Amino acid sequence: MPVCVRGAEKRNRELHPPLRARKGTKTSRTEGCFLQTTTSFTVNIMSGAEAILVLGVVSSVIAVVDGTKQVYDAAANAEGLPEAFREVAERLPIVRNILASAEKHIRDGDIDESSCKAMKPVIERCRKRAENLDMLFRKVIPPGDASRPERYLKAVRTLGKGGKVETLMMGMLEDTQLLTSDYGLQAFTKDQMEQIAKALKEVSDIKISVPDSGFHDSTTTTNILGDVHGTQTINNVEGNQYLATGSAKQYNATTMSFEMKDANFHAQTQNFFPSSAHRTYRGLREECEEDFLELLGFPEMNERYENITEAHAQTFRWIYENPDLKFMNWLRKGEGIYWISGKAGCGKSTLMKHLYENPKMRQSLPSDIENICVAGFFFHDRGPHPLLKSQEGLFRAILHRILSRYQQLISVVLPRQFAIFSKRTDRIQNGGWQWTLSELKTAFRALVNQKVLSLRLCLLIDGLDEFSGEHKDIIAVLDELAHPPSDSVQVQFCLSSRPLLAFENAYSMHRHLRVQDLTAGDIKKYVTDEFNKDVHLKELATNDRVTSDQIMEEILEKAEGVFLWVTLVVNSLIKGLEDGDDMKDLQGRLSELPAGLKPLYQRMVENIQPRYHEQAAQLFRIVDIAASPLTPLALSFIDEDPKAALSVKHEVFSDDEIKRRHILVAKRLKSRCAGLIEISVSKGERGGAGIRRDFKYQLEVSKGTIPALDS
Repeated sequence: MPVCVRGAEKRNRELHPPLRARKGTKTSRTEGCFLQTTTSFTVNIMSGAEAILVLGVVSSVIAVVDGTKQVYDAAANAEGLPEAFREVAERLPIVRNILASAEKHIRDGDIDESSCKAMKPVIERCRKRAENLDMLFRKVIPPGDASRPERYLKAVRTLGKGGKVETLMMGMLEDTQLLTSDYGLQAFTKDQMEQIAKALKEVSDIKISVPDSGFHDSTTTTNILGDVHGTQTINNVEGNQYLATGSAKQYNATTMSFEMKDANFHAQTQNFFPSSAHRTYRGLREECEEDFLELLGFPEMNERYENITEAHAQTFRWIYENPDLKFMNWLRKGEGIYWISGKAGCGKSTLMKHLYENPKMRQSLPSDIENICVAGFFFHDRGPHPLLKSQEGLFRAILHRILSRYQQLISVVLPRQFAIFSKRTDRIQNGGWQWTLSELKTAFRALVNQKVLSLRLCLLIDGLDEFSGEHKDIIAVLDELAHPPSDSVQVQFCLSSRPLLAFENAYSMHRHLRVQDLTAGDIKKYVTDEFNKDVHLKELATNDRVTSDQIMEEILEKAEGVFLWVTLVVNSLIKGLEDGDDMKDLQGRLSELPAGLKPLYQRMVENIQPRYHEQAAQLFRIVDIAASPLTPLALSFIDEDPKAALSVKHEVFSDDEIKRRHILVAKRLKSRCAGLIEISVSKGERGGAGIRRDFKYQLEVSKGTIPALDS
């Protein structure tokens, strides 16, 4: 599987929203410096009309973004503004800085004329979105006769549902992400790309600033949530109390509109809603929806996704560019199944993660429907969490993802469950709630058949062969879901699995591809990049080009399209350099390594020195049975004393001690485990690192294809 540098921080995921933080969690303000931008510019090396036009558009977008941020910063307060305004304003510096980098690369002549021409529509689209966003900020934020909510609702209605501030910002971020990954602009830093990915995820979680029903109500309101006759807010309610009886517009979950009814406005506030002042009915409902979504999701639902290695730079382009694969045709058609198959270790999951994160895939989906949601689930049968290998986990994760984005559908898709949950006085505890597979399937059918929201779904399901039940059962479920009634929500599935007979029979007639047949170019690029990272190896390859080319050809031939095999072999060759090998020695080392994963694992295990066998077996077993990811610090205690939890002193370790233990564990893993268990580093935590194993090794041992060390 194509990989990036080991230990790189995991990309923030737009696409698998984590369980939401409790009310009161604040997002830190993004720091940014906004400089006065001028529309005049000079061209140093660049030439060509297209380049000059693109540069002008980029400069104008920067100026608009600067102006929008200045409008927000100049506001005396944010009273009455939807929270989306603050969230969007805080992320404007990210867009601004990316565009400034693009402007510099264009001026310096870093891209050719054809790339400039290709990126022009993206920049133009970004400018239009920026101008609409700027218009909203300028109309809504400054003081005026009408209230801010009223001005915002009136202004956003002129743009349609796509004109909400959070929607416009999402589009601008996707446009800038395209600039960092395509069109010849490859000079962006990893931090910049991670900033965009993080911002995309955060913006996707922003509460909608205007409910979709607001676009169908022609009545001017004094509150985005609907007019209320009389004051119908909770004012310092304590204990179990009822609010006033009165006439008010009440929210109808079926029609997604507000209807005038006589009703008792009441809430059991003890252990239900915080007793704070001036909470509207809508605010209470949104808080209840968030808690309900937390109950629907489960903590481990993103675990497999997060642990999949990132794609190596500039790989997998063939899936978009090779017309014979018909993947883009399937995307644009917007329905049916596409099957990605391949051997173990060839990079199926890495490809699925790449597709899931790449905005190009989203932007290639049919645009006839405004609301498009891409959701995914990654099965995982090698771990302690049963939900990651079950239909229940699949449906809970998919529904959580979709309903997090379209919360107005919760009471439509799960009406009975939400009604029961909203009346519970202990709902914040979320205990004792059991989901059944039957009700989850019914909920998904309700989602597909609902008429409240025009919606298109693109679902990516990885690792069907890791489903714990009968393969025929998961095939039957997905076949039903992939063929909804003609007048319902449009659904398409991208599925991946090993080419087991059940999946061959079910999906070989659909559009499909085999990953190992398509990765030769990606493997060559990965090997070249890894060799070039090492100054000594790069020098050896330059001085002995013939042997270097022969090594590359042998790697490609033996790999048989299996990327995992390539990464293990490259690591072995780099280790040879540490032992003083020259190019001929490396060629000999490569010749000794067998083709295929199973023989390679066998050889790696055999190369562990006999005196380390007992320790290696212990390490493999500890990592395998751990209920949650281990840190190097924890493993350092277990490795030196299995009863450390009973004897360790209660003390705070210094940074130097933590670092010492990390280094020691890294060395022991390398010598005892042959590279099959390694440390991956994460940022933002003291001693932030985790133990990552090669899960394929445990799979092969469990199947008896490799003798376990302690057998």
